[in-house]
Amino acid sequence: GITMQQAVERDAHNCSNYAMCANNPNRISKTFNDAALREMIDSIAHRTSLLLEIVNYNFEGQQYVCAGELTALQTLTNVLNYLKVEKIDVAKLTEKFTVEKVKEMLGKIIDNCHKRAEEQKQAEGHIKLERGFATIPLPGIDVPFHSRYLWAGVMPFRAYLSKKINVAQINPDMLVGKYVPNLVAIPLQVTSECAQKIYDQMSS
Repeated sequence: GITMQQAVERDAHNCSNYAMCANNPNRISKTFNDAALREMIDSIAHRTSLLLEIVNYNFEGQQYVCAGELTALQTLTNVLNYLKVEKIDVAKLTEKFTVEKVKEMLGKIIDNCHKRAEEQKQAEGHIKLERGFATIPLPGIDVPFHSRYLWAGVMPFRAYLSKKINVAQINPDMLVGKYVPNLVAIPLQVTSECAQKIYDQMSS
């Protein structure tokens, strides 16, 4: 935890530029589903060039945790609020327009919502995330846990652990069936199949 806390830059007030929030696509509309949320998040990250990604898939269709930069998370909140208030049904849009046209329309919404987030940052100096129709900020968390941002710290942390832990004294059998890695959410087994599932998830 300390290693991750030190992985992000902080200002004079010990504040970072990152946060996490939970998202429930069902709160936007009945047709705004898992795929729509993921597409929206990917589009925001692409159009703003900011860190924003789903890092925990807690409950299919109902709870996804995002990590990212504050401006990106505020943009996401603004976009989802806008879709809710204006009753924009993305699924129906795809029935009336081409995919390219729908992406163009949503892109304009994202750009406008991002502009509002930037203006908020300029006016207030620091974005304080507020609860939206479908977004709930996770208070006290100002590190983008589980995100690609922290990958750079993996090797140094691995090197540190290798100095502190004697591999010869490790008995993995004590963990079999008792430890549940959050990467794959299945009880640990010392098998090639279990190792492959973890590798497939993390490519590491």
